[in-house]
Amino acid sequence: MHGYREKSPSQAQTRPYRSFGPAFILVGEDCCKWSGVGCNNITGRVNRLDLRNRHKIGGLDGDGAAGNAFGFGGEINPSLLVLKDLVYLDLSMNNFGGVQLPSFIGSLEKLTYLNLSGASFGGTIAPNLGNLSRLLYLDLSNYLFEPVENDLHWLRLATFSSLKYLNLEGVDLSKAASYWLPTVNMLPSLVELHLPFCRLSILPLTLPSINFTSLLVLDLSGNGFNSTIPPWMFNLTELVHLHLKSNNLHGELTETFGSLTSLQTLDLSENSDIGGQLPRNLGRLCSLQTLRLSINKITGEITNFIDTLSACTNSRLETLNLGYNRLTGKLPDSLGYLKSLRYLTLWTTHFTVQSRNRLET
Repeated sequence: MHGYREKSPSQAQTRPYRSFGPAFILVGEDCCKWSGVGCNNITGRVNRLDLRNRHKIGGLDGDGAAGNAFGFGGEINPSLLVLKDLVYLDLSMNNFGGVQLPSFIGSLEKLTYLNLSGASFGGTIAPNLGNLSRLLYLDLSNYLFEPVENDLHWLRLATFSSLKYLNLEGVDLSKAASYWLPTVNMLPSLVELHLPFCRLSILPLTLPSINFTSLLVLDLSGNGFNSTIPPWMFNLTELVHLHLKSNNLHGELTETFGSLTSLQTLDLSENSDIGGQLPRNLGRLCSLQTLRLSINKITGEITNFIDTLSACTNSRLETLNLGYNRLTGKLPDSLGYLKSLRYLTLWTTHFTVQSRNRLET
Protein backbone atom coordinates (compact mmCIF):
# COMPACT_ATOMS: atom_id res chain seq x y z
CA MET A 1 0.00 0.00 0.00
CA HIS A 2 3.01 2.33 0.31
CA GLY A 3 4.40 4.46 -2.48
CA TYR A 4 1.30 6.58 -3.14
CA ARG A 5 1.37 10.33 -2.48
CA GLU A 6 -1.32 12.34 -0.79
CA LYS A 7 -3.68 14.28 -3.02
CA SER A 8 -5.06 17.67 -2.02
CA PRO A 9 -7.56 17.53 0.87
CA SER A 10 -10.53 18.09 -1.41
CA GLN A 11 -9.41 15.35 -3.77
CA ALA A 12 -8.79 12.99 -0.88
CA GLN A 13 -12.30 13.56 0.43
CA THR A 14 -14.17 13.23 -2.85
CA ARG A 15 -12.17 10.60 -4.69
CA PRO A 16 -13.70 7.58 -2.90
CA TYR A 17 -17.18 8.55 -4.00
CA ARG A 18 -16.27 8.81 -7.70
CA SER A 19 -14.22 5.67 -8.14
CA PHE A 20 -12.90 2.78 -6.15
CA GLY A 21 -9.26 1.88 -5.56
CA PRO A 22 -6.29 2.82 -3.37
CA ALA A 23 -5.65 6.00 -5.37
CA PHE A 24 -4.30 7.88 -2.39
CA ILE A 25 -2.47 6.89 0.78
CA LEU A 26 -1.30 9.22 3.49
CA VAL A 27 2.45 8.64 3.70
CA GLY A 28 3.43 7.27 7.09
CA GLU A 29 -0.15 6.54 8.16
CA ASP A 30 -1.08 3.02 9.23
CA CYS A 31 -3.83 2.03 6.80
CA CYS A 32 -4.53 -1.08 8.89
CA LYS A 33 -6.35 1.22 11.33
CA TRP A 34 -8.75 2.48 8.71
CA SER A 35 -12.39 1.46 8.90
CA GLY A 36 -13.07 -1.49 6.61
CA VAL A 37 -9.40 -2.41 6.21
CA GLY A 38 -7.93 -5.54 7.76
CA CYS A 39 -4.32 -6.70 7.81
CA ASN A 40 -2.42 -9.90 8.44
CA ASN A 41 -1.22 -9.85 12.05
CA ILE A 42 2.18 -11.27 11.10
CA THR A 43 3.07 -9.62 7.78
CA GLY A 44 1.12 -6.39 8.25
CA ARG A 45 -0.12 -6.63 4.67
CA VAL A 46 -3.70 -5.70 3.79
CA ASN A 47 -5.76 -8.87 3.37
CA ARG A 48 -9.32 -7.64 3.93
CA LEU A 49 -11.45 -4.84 2.45
CA ASP A 50 -14.96 -4.54 3.84
CA LEU A 51 -16.26 -1.54 1.89
CA ARG A 52 -19.95 -2.38 1.71
CA ASN A 53 -22.34 0.55 1.79
CA ARG A 54 -24.07 0.29 5.14
CA HIS A 55 -26.63 2.94 4.22
CA LYS A 56 -29.81 1.40 2.88
CA ILE A 57 -30.20 1.89 -0.86
CA GLY A 58 -33.11 4.17 -1.58
CA GLY A 59 -33.34 5.11 2.07
CA LEU A 60 -32.20 8.16 3.94
CA ASP A 61 -29.39 8.64 6.36
CA GLY A 62 -29.71 10.67 9.52
CA ASP A 63 -29.30 13.96 7.63
CA GLY A 64 -31.95 13.12 5.08
CA ALA A 65 -29.48 12.41 2.28
CA ALA A 66 -29.82 9.49 -0.09
CA GLY A 67 -27.93 6.51 1.29
CA ASN A 68 -25.94 5.75 -1.85
CA ALA A 69 -24.34 9.20 -1.79
CA PHE A 70 -22.02 7.73 0.81
CA GLY A 71 -20.96 4.71 -1.23
CA PHE A 72 -18.33 4.03 -3.86
CA GLY A 73 -18.97 4.44 -7.57
CA GLY A 74 -17.32 4.74 -10.95
CA GLU A 75 -14.68 2.32 -12.21
CA ILE A 76 -12.59 0.04 -10.05
CA ASN A 77 -8.96 1.13 -10.12
CA PRO A 78 -6.46 -1.53 -11.32
CA SER A 79 -4.22 -0.50 -8.42
CA LEU A 80 -6.34 -2.91 -6.40
CA LEU A 81 -3.99 -5.58 -7.74
CA VAL A 82 -1.27 -4.16 -5.49
CA LEU A 83 -3.00 -5.99 -2.65
CA LYS A 84 -1.47 -9.38 -3.40
CA ASP A 85 -2.63 -10.93 -0.11
CA LEU A 86 -6.28 -9.89 -0.37
CA VAL A 87 -8.56 -12.74 0.73
CA TYR A 88 -11.75 -10.80 1.56
CA LEU A 89 -13.46 -8.21 -0.66
CA ASP A 90 -16.93 -6.80 0.03
CA LEU A 91 -18.23 -4.03 -2.25
CA SER A 92 -21.91 -4.81 -1.71
CA MET A 93 -24.69 -2.20 -1.85
CA ASN A 94 -22.51 0.43 -3.50
CA ASN A 95 -23.57 2.05 -6.77
CA PHE A 96 -21.11 1.53 -9.60
CA GLY A 97 -23.62 2.93 -12.07
CA GLY A 98 -23.56 0.14 -14.62
CA VAL A 99 -19.81 -0.01 -15.27
CA GLN A 100 -18.49 -3.43 -16.26
CA LEU A 101 -16.87 -5.47 -13.52
CA PRO A 102 -13.23 -5.44 -14.64
CA SER A 103 -11.66 -8.70 -15.73
CA PHE A 104 -8.65 -8.15 -13.47
CA ILE A 105 -10.84 -9.11 -10.49
CA GLY A 106 -10.09 -12.65 -11.62
CA SER A 107 -6.41 -12.03 -10.87
CA LEU A 108 -6.99 -11.67 -7.12
CA GLU A 109 -6.15 -15.34 -6.80
CA LYS A 110 -6.10 -15.50 -3.00
CA LEU A 111 -9.69 -14.33 -2.58
CA THR A 112 -11.83 -16.64 -0.47
CA TYR A 113 -14.72 -14.17 0.04
CA LEU A 114 -16.27 -11.97 -2.66
CA ASN A 115 -19.51 -10.05 -2.15
CA LEU A 116 -20.74 -7.80 -4.96
CA SER A 117 -24.45 -8.00 -4.12
CA GLY A 118 -26.53 -4.96 -5.01
CA ALA A 119 -23.48 -3.12 -6.36
CA SER A 120 -25.05 -2.09 -9.71
CA PHE A 121 -22.44 -3.38 -12.12
CA GLY A 122 -23.24 -3.63 -15.82
CA GLY A 123 -22.82 -6.22 -18.53
CA THR A 124 -22.63 -9.95 -17.97
CA ILE A 125 -20.84 -11.80 -15.21
CA ALA A 126 -17.10 -11.55 -15.82
CA PRO A 127 -15.80 -14.93 -17.08
CA ASN A 128 -12.56 -14.32 -15.18
CA LEU A 129 -14.38 -14.93 -11.90
CA GLY A 130 -13.85 -18.57 -12.76
CA ASN A 131 -10.15 -18.07 -12.00
CA LEU A 132 -10.84 -17.52 -8.30
CA SER A 133 -10.36 -21.16 -7.39
CA ARG A 134 -9.96 -20.50 -3.66
CA LEU A 135 -13.38 -18.91 -3.20
CA LEU A 136 -15.46 -20.15 -0.30
CA TYR A 137 -18.15 -17.44 -0.53
CA LEU A 138 -19.53 -15.76 -3.67
CA ASP A 139 -22.50 -13.39 -3.56
CA LEU A 140 -23.59 -11.74 -6.82
CA SER A 141 -27.24 -11.34 -5.85
CA ASN A 142 -29.00 -8.43 -7.55
CA TYR A 143 -25.63 -7.04 -8.51
CA LEU A 144 -26.57 -5.84 -11.99
CA PHE A 145 -27.44 -2.23 -12.80
CA GLU A 146 -30.09 -3.38 -15.28
CA PRO A 147 -31.34 -6.83 -16.37
CA VAL A 148 -29.18 -8.74 -18.84
CA GLU A 149 -29.16 -12.42 -19.76
CA ASN A 150 -26.29 -14.41 -18.28
CA ASP A 151 -25.02 -17.94 -18.67
CA LEU A 152 -23.09 -20.12 -16.25
CA HIS A 153 -20.12 -21.02 -18.44
CA TRP A 154 -17.81 -19.13 -16.09
CA LEU A 155 -19.00 -21.43 -13.31
CA ARG A 156 -19.07 -24.50 -15.51
CA LEU A 157 -15.40 -24.17 -16.40
CA ALA A 158 -14.23 -23.09 -12.95
CA THR A 159 -12.53 -25.20 -10.32
CA PHE A 160 -14.62 -24.11 -7.35
CA SER A 161 -13.98 -27.28 -5.41
CA SER A 162 -14.05 -25.40 -2.09
CA LEU A 163 -17.02 -23.07 -2.72
CA LYS A 164 -19.49 -23.28 0.15
CA TYR A 165 -21.84 -20.34 -0.49
CA LEU A 166 -23.25 -19.23 -3.86
CA ASN A 167 -25.92 -16.56 -4.22
CA LEU A 168 -27.09 -15.41 -7.66
CA GLU A 169 -30.52 -14.12 -6.63
CA GLY A 170 -32.15 -11.94 -9.26
CA VAL A 171 -29.51 -12.62 -11.92
CA ASP A 172 -31.13 -13.57 -15.24
CA LEU A 173 -29.80 -17.07 -15.92
CA SER A 174 -32.29 -17.94 -18.65
CA LYS A 175 -29.41 -18.88 -20.96
CA ALA A 176 -28.40 -21.54 -18.44
CA ALA A 177 -31.88 -23.01 -17.96
CA SER A 178 -30.98 -26.29 -19.66
CA TYR A 179 -27.75 -26.98 -17.76
CA TRP A 180 -27.80 -25.11 -14.44
CA LEU A 181 -28.44 -28.22 -12.34
CA PRO A 182 -25.53 -30.40 -13.56
CA THR A 183 -23.32 -27.30 -13.28
CA VAL A 184 -24.03 -26.59 -9.62
CA ASN A 185 -23.98 -30.32 -8.94
CA MET A 186 -20.25 -30.19 -9.72
CA LEU A 187 -19.66 -28.11 -6.58
CA PRO A 188 -19.00 -30.83 -3.98
CA SER A 189 -18.45 -28.51 -1.00
CA LEU A 190 -21.55 -26.37 -1.53
CA VAL A 191 -23.50 -25.70 1.65
CA GLU A 192 -25.82 -22.86 0.56
CA LEU A 193 -27.25 -22.39 -2.94
CA HIS A 194 -29.45 -19.35 -3.57
CA LEU A 195 -30.93 -19.10 -7.09
CA PRO A 196 -34.30 -17.38 -6.56
CA PHE A 197 -35.86 -15.31 -9.33
CA CYS A 198 -33.20 -16.33 -11.88
CA ARG A 199 -35.61 -17.24 -14.73
CA LEU A 200 -34.29 -20.78 -14.84
CA SER A 201 -37.64 -22.24 -16.04
CA ILE A 202 -36.41 -25.87 -16.20
CA LEU A 203 -36.26 -28.14 -13.15
CA PRO A 204 -34.88 -31.53 -14.27
CA LEU A 205 -36.69 -34.50 -12.78
CA THR A 206 -33.61 -36.72 -12.84
CA LEU A 207 -30.04 -36.30 -11.68
CA PRO A 208 -27.89 -39.41 -12.28
CA SER A 209 -25.63 -38.79 -9.29
CA ILE A 210 -25.70 -36.18 -6.56
CA ASN A 211 -22.40 -34.52 -5.70
CA PHE A 212 -23.63 -31.57 -3.64
CA THR A 213 -24.79 -33.74 -0.77
CA SER A 214 -23.48 -31.19 1.76
CA LEU A 215 -26.29 -28.74 0.91
CA LEU A 216 -27.99 -27.24 3.95
CA VAL A 217 -29.83 -24.41 2.17
CA LEU A 218 -31.53 -24.60 -1.24
CA ASP A 219 -33.54 -21.62 -2.51
CA LEU A 220 -35.07 -21.91 -5.98
CA SER A 221 -38.06 -19.63 -5.40
CA GLY A 222 -39.72 -17.66 -8.17
CA ASN A 223 -38.37 -19.50 -11.21
CA GLY A 224 -41.67 -20.70 -12.68
CA PHE A 225 -40.56 -24.28 -13.26
CA ASN A 226 -44.04 -25.68 -14.02
CA SER A 227 -42.91 -29.10 -12.82
CA THR A 228 -43.43 -31.65 -10.11
CA ILE A 229 -41.01 -31.80 -7.19
CA PRO A 230 -38.15 -33.97 -8.51
CA PRO A 231 -37.25 -37.22 -6.71
CA TRP A 232 -33.54 -36.32 -6.46
CA MET A 233 -34.39 -33.50 -4.08
CA PHE A 234 -35.40 -36.01 -1.41
CA ASN A 235 -31.86 -37.40 -1.44
CA LEU A 236 -30.54 -34.11 -0.05
CA THR A 237 -31.04 -35.45 3.43
CA GLU A 238 -28.92 -32.79 5.16
CA LEU A 239 -31.18 -29.94 3.99
CA VAL A 240 -32.14 -27.48 6.72
CA HIS A 241 -33.91 -24.83 4.62
CA LEU A 242 -35.82 -25.58 1.40
CA HIS A 243 -37.50 -22.72 -0.48
CA LEU A 244 -39.58 -23.55 -3.57
CA LYS A 245 -42.10 -20.72 -3.41
CA SER A 246 -43.84 -19.38 -6.55
CA ASN A 247 -42.70 -21.98 -9.06
CA ASN A 248 -45.95 -23.28 -10.59
CA LEU A 249 -45.16 -26.66 -9.05
CA HIS A 250 -47.88 -29.28 -9.26
CA GLY A 251 -48.56 -32.83 -8.14
CA GLU A 252 -49.34 -34.22 -4.72
CA LEU A 253 -47.40 -33.91 -1.50
CA THR A 254 -45.85 -37.31 -0.84
CA GLU A 255 -44.68 -39.27 2.17
CA THR A 256 -41.10 -38.95 0.88
CA PHE A 257 -40.86 -35.55 2.57
CA GLY A 258 -40.33 -37.59 5.72
CA SER A 259 -36.78 -38.35 4.56
CA LEU A 260 -35.75 -34.70 5.02
CA THR A 261 -35.50 -35.06 8.78
CA SER A 262 -33.21 -32.05 9.28
CA LEU A 263 -35.59 -29.52 7.74
CA GLN A 264 -36.26 -26.39 9.76
CA THR A 265 -37.88 -24.41 6.94
CA LEU A 266 -40.10 -25.71 4.14
CA ASP A 267 -41.75 -23.17 1.84
CA LEU A 268 -43.96 -24.48 -0.95
CA SER A 269 -46.36 -21.54 -0.90
CA GLU A 270 -47.88 -19.80 -3.92
CA ASN A 271 -47.49 -22.72 -6.30
CA SER A 272 -51.25 -22.88 -6.90
CA ASP A 273 -51.39 -26.51 -8.07
CA ILE A 274 -49.78 -28.58 -5.32
CA GLY A 275 -52.55 -30.88 -4.17
CA GLY A 276 -53.34 -34.04 -2.28
CA GLN A 277 -53.59 -34.37 1.47
CA LEU A 278 -51.01 -33.45 4.07
CA PRO A 279 -48.93 -36.62 4.43
CA ARG A 280 -48.49 -38.06 7.90
CA ASN A 281 -44.71 -38.28 7.39
CA LEU A 282 -44.55 -34.51 7.03
CA GLY A 283 -45.42 -34.44 10.71
CA ARG A 284 -42.33 -36.52 11.50
CA LEU A 285 -40.13 -33.52 10.72
CA CYS A 286 -39.68 -32.61 14.36
CA SER A 287 -37.07 -29.93 13.61
CA LEU A 288 -39.50 -27.86 11.53
CA GLN A 289 -39.76 -24.24 12.63
CA THR A 290 -41.49 -22.79 9.57
CA LEU A 291 -43.94 -24.54 7.23
CA ARG A 292 -45.58 -22.49 4.48
CA LEU A 293 -48.01 -24.26 2.16
CA SER A 294 -50.45 -21.43 1.41
CA ILE A 295 -52.08 -20.75 -1.98
CA ASN A 296 -52.22 -24.33 -3.24
CA LYS A 297 -54.88 -27.01 -3.70
CA ILE A 298 -54.22 -29.18 -0.66
CA THR A 299 -57.35 -31.03 0.41
CA GLY A 300 -58.76 -33.10 3.24
CA GLU A 301 -58.17 -32.98 6.97
CA ILE A 302 -55.02 -32.08 8.88
CA THR A 303 -55.61 -34.37 11.85
CA ASN A 304 -53.05 -37.07 10.97
CA PHE A 305 -50.39 -34.48 10.21
CA ILE A 306 -50.95 -32.48 13.40
CA ASP A 307 -51.26 -35.60 15.58
CA THR A 308 -47.92 -36.88 14.29
CA LEU A 309 -46.21 -33.51 14.66
CA SER A 310 -47.51 -32.97 18.18
CA ALA A 311 -46.01 -36.33 19.18
CA CYS A 312 -42.51 -34.87 18.73
CA THR A 313 -40.80 -34.62 22.11
CA ASN A 314 -39.81 -31.00 21.52
CA SER A 315 -41.76 -29.63 18.58
CA ARG A 316 -40.13 -26.39 17.40
CA LEU A 317 -42.80 -25.30 14.91
CA GLU A 318 -43.32 -21.52 15.17
CA THR A 319 -45.00 -20.67 11.85
CA LEU A 320 -47.69 -22.74 10.13
CA ASN A 321 -49.36 -21.23 7.07
CA LEU A 322 -52.02 -23.38 5.43
CA GLY A 323 -54.17 -20.54 4.11
CA TYR A 324 -55.92 -20.51 0.73
CA ASN A 325 -56.16 -24.28 0.32
CA ARG A 326 -59.12 -26.69 0.27
CA LEU A 327 -58.72 -28.10 3.74
CA THR A 328 -61.77 -29.23 5.68
CA GLY A 329 -62.71 -31.09 8.83
CA LYS A 330 -61.98 -30.32 12.44
CA LEU A 331 -59.06 -28.57 14.02
CA PRO A 332 -57.62 -31.38 16.14
CA ASP A 333 -57.18 -31.06 19.87
CA SER A 334 -53.51 -32.00 19.37
CA LEU A 335 -52.88 -28.57 17.82
CA GLY A 336 -52.68 -27.29 21.37
CA TYR A 337 -49.61 -29.41 22.05
CA LEU A 338 -47.53 -27.34 19.64
CA LYS A 339 -46.22 -25.10 22.41
CA SER A 340 -43.79 -23.17 20.19
CA LEU A 341 -46.45 -22.20 17.64
CA ARG A 342 -46.71 -18.41 17.30
CA TYR A 343 -48.18 -17.81 13.85
CA LEU A 344 -51.06 -19.89 12.50
CA THR A 345 -52.69 -18.90 9.19
CA LEU A 346 -55.81 -20.70 7.98
CA TRP A 347 -57.41 -18.16 5.63
CA THR A 348 -60.27 -19.49 3.44
CA THR A 349 -60.08 -22.99 4.87
CA HIS A 350 -63.18 -24.64 6.30
CA PHE A 351 -62.46 -25.96 9.76
CA THR A 352 -64.51 -26.53 12.85
CA VAL A 353 -63.02 -26.65 16.34
CA GLN A 354 -62.99 -30.11 17.88
CA SER A 355 -62.19 -29.04 21.44
CA ARG A 356 -61.52 -25.56 22.78
CA ASN A 357 -59.87 -26.65 26.01
CA ARG A 358 -56.53 -27.68 24.59
CA LEU A 359 -56.35 -24.73 22.18
CA GLU A 360 -56.85 -22.28 25.01
CA THR A 361 -54.08 -23.62 27.28
